[in-house]
Amino acid sequence: WSRLYINCIQEPNTLAKLLTKHPITRLDFRFRTLSPKDWVKVAHPALHQIRTLRVSTNSANQNLGVLFATDVWQNLQAIEFNDASTATLETLCDSPVAKQLRSLKLPIDSSLLAMNDFPLNDSLQELSLTSGRLESTVWAQLNSLPFRPTLKRLVLANLNMGDSGLAAFARGEVWVRLRSLVLDRNDITDLGWRDFVRGRRTPDLRMLSAAHNRISNDGATRLAQSQLIEKLEYLDLRHNRISGKGALALVRVLVESPLKKLLLTGNPINKTDADVIRKMLGSRVD
Repeated sequence: WSRLYINCIQEPNTLAKLLTKHPITRLDFRFRTLSPKDWVKVAHPALHQIRTLRVSTNSANQNLGVLFATDVWQNLQAIEFNDASTATLETLCDSPVAKQLRSLKLPIDSSLLAMNDFPLNDSLQELSLTSGRLESTVWAQLNSLPFRPTLKRLVLANLNMGDSGLAAFARGEVWVRLRSLVLDRNDITDLGWRDFVRGRRTPDLRMLSAAHNRISNDGATRLAQSQLIEKLEYLDLRHNRISGKGALALVRVLVESPLKKLLLTGNPINKTDADVIRKMLGSRVD
């Protein structure tokens, strides 16, 4: 089985037995309210093996301190929220769990300002924003996060940011340690892409994904001419509007670069140009 649903409050022994017998490392924890009495039933030492916790709860719930203040999450490295109120994030920041997290996923309508007290120990390396539209007010909060300069991976997919959102990113703060940036499915065209690739907000980027957007030959050519291309090891431009002309402009630069993989599936590249590209990059291109 890949997924199993258990009412862990009514059947805490079942959960404990499964965790003891199987190498389960991800737990999807759903509840409307969580009382200290209920949590005592669930908080089994076997939870030590959980590395990723997905929390689905009522935004009005104020009892998350019960969940995060225990000593059963010794190996927890990632938390994903489906709903995160200001109170929830403040509770997390004050908990021992925050000091060990490496990855955090939040809905975009969360108040990121509540993260200002997140412990600054360089442990958090990945931030993902989900569910909503990335607007100017969110960009301001994102740029002011105290741990922003130390993040290595930023996922901003399916946020309908458009060209204006990407331009706001290009005009924002420098992400000094950022190695990986995901911009998939954001309705980005050459206009916003132009501002992004000519900026220097991600000087050490190694992985860039902008799949399922509306980038065409002009955007591909501008990327090929930018400093951004020099260090990229992984570039995903699947399902855009790049034809052979734009793809070849990229490939000519990437042949002698550190590139390990270029993904171009779903673009209008004819067979002749595709054969040339494969000959130049070999197994490094799809």
